[in-house]
Amino acid sequence: MKCIISYILFFSLSLSVLSQEIDSVRVILESNLKEANSEAQKLNAMLALGELELDHNFTKAKYIINDAYELINKTPTKFTNHEKALVLVQYGVLKRRLGKHVEALDSYLQALKRFEVDEDDKNIADVYHNIAMVYRSQKEYRKSIQYFKKSIAVNQALDNNHGVAQATLMLGVSYSSTKQLDSALICYNKAKAIFNTLNADEQLQEVNDNLVAIYRKQKDYDAALNLSLKNVDYSKRKGKQLALCGNYYDTALVYEKLKAYKLAGKYVDSSIKLAKKEKFIHRIAKGYKKRSQLWNKLENYGAAYRDYKRFKKYSDSIFNIETVSQIQELELKYTFEKEQQEAKLITENERSKKWLYLALFILTLIVAITITLLVQKNYRNKIELARINHKAETLSLDQEIKNKEVNVKQLIADNTMRLDFKKELLDRIRNDNETADAKEFISKLANDLRLQIETESKLSNLQHTIDATNTAFDTVLKTRFSELTKGEREVASLLRLNLSVKEIMTIRNVSEDSVKSMRRRIRKKMQVPKTQRIEDFIQSLN
Repeated sequence: MKCIISYILFFSLSLSVLSQEIDSVRVILESNLKEANSEAQKLNAMLALGELELDHNFTKAKYIINDAYELINKTPTKFTNHEKALVLVQYGVLKRRLGKHVEALDSYLQALKRFEVDEDDKNIADVYHNIAMVYRSQKEYRKSIQYFKKSIAVNQALDNNHGVAQATLMLGVSYSSTKQLDSALICYNKAKAIFNTLNADEQLQEVNDNLVAIYRKQKDYDAALNLSLKNVDYSKRKGKQLALCGNYYDTALVYEKLKAYKLAGKYVDSSIKLAKKEKFIHRIAKGYKKRSQLWNKLENYGAAYRDYKRFKKYSDSIFNIETVSQIQELELKYTFEKEQQEAKLITENERSKKWLYLALFILTLIVAITITLLVQKNYRNKIELARINHKAETLSLDQEIKNKEVNVKQLIADNTMRLDFKKELLDRIRNDNETADAKEFISKLANDLRLQIETESKLSNLQHTIDATNTAFDTVLKTRFSELTKGEREVASLLRLNLSVKEIMTIRNVSEDSVKSMRRRIRKKMQVPKTQRIEDFIQSLN
């Protein structure tokens, strides 16, 4: 007995301490709201206080959130896009808990657009989560699962473990509603593991709330009842009215499975009473439906019919054709506007790309023209430089040729003298050999021979000079007149030096007729016009 009394005292003390903590926070937030010096400070105080009261005093939360919603609509220019979006999210939560799903979804979609403009991924994930809750309330589990997965994906990208765990938990609830129990259990375990790591007691309690349904569906009624009663105590201690309403209902379901219908009815009545107080419309509808089923099992058909009519009344306000139609309309409107926005962005992007491509094309064209002009200028400079070099080389070569011509003519003259000398020497040898003294004759002959050697040495140098002078010219002849023989090329080179037939005859040691014949062949092979001297034609070649 003492233990029971002690437990009651401890429980009461805990509730008192918790209540004092909540009241202290409430007093601070209410004080902040009264002392707000600007509209922005006032709105932020409303948001904080509204979030607190959503879990602890739903009636109070309604007034605060409605005031915040009216404030942003009355003076919209005084608030940022982000502040307006936060109010819309809270307003959506309020409407969802009141069973006004069309208004809730509309509010969430407006908030989503604003968060997308700001690229606020954290709040986008939160809105996805809330949209999924609306669809779950409408029993649109496929869409609910789709949005919970979106929320998980965004939170994972942000490394927001709390957001991942919360969405994973609710994903498990949707799986459980579609009888995918294994998938639901996997989700609950994942969420529980993350919440344990984060030491998130309240969220662990949410997991426990949902594990009750799994145990019940697995027919482990003792485990389900034990955990469900613990959940009721926890929600009472924490003053979480919505959670407590659900805990009462879950306990009633377990008792129903145990065929303790009166006990089940007791907990359903507690759920309905609290839901009416807090105006949780969807919870009221569920409660009356279950109460009708329990009366039916107790064979009290009048009471069963009465509660069923009540269920229909509340249910129709949530799940009517008009509501579904409005939700679909909101969906389509949001999708259409988003597609329009995306199309506009794509169009602007394409326009920007076109301007960029045009600018790049013009820039490339300018660079190409500049490079072309520079290449052409460089080419012209090279041609001019080559022309100047060629002209200088030609002048230098012409001067060299003139100098060589002087040397050649001198050497030819020396060679002519040498021939005359040979003839004279031969006559003297014949004459002096008969009259003169032999020793004197030999001495004179040696002296004459020495002179002859010097002359012939000059002639040898002449040949080297001719070869050096005409090396480049010989290449020209080979290229342009390939039919010319080596001898004909040599004669052409001598003609270029403007030597006479006799001089060429002497140098090559051939007859005059031979030289003339070769001149004719050269003229023919070079196709020299009859009106032009062959020497002039050859000298014009470069």
